[in-house]
Amino acid sequence: MLCEEAGVQYVYVHSKEQLGAAGMTKRPTSVMLVLPKAVKGSTKMGKDDEKEFEEMYKSVYSKVKGMHEK
Repeated sequence: MLCEEAGVQYVYVHSKEQLGAAGMTKRPTSVMLVLPKAVKGSTKMGKDDEKEFEEMYKSVYSKVKGMHEK
């Protein structure tokens, strides 16, 4: 409900284990937040990695947004 009130895109997943694996952890994970830009204190990416991340972020964002429009 908080995501809807704040206009934050979200998607439900079927498996906490798979979500954890996607986040590169062995622990089951209930929530994952993906930010469009790196935050203070995060690992620096090279220019090629930044470009790839930006393209992937836009792709995932579009797919999640499309799920809410149906």
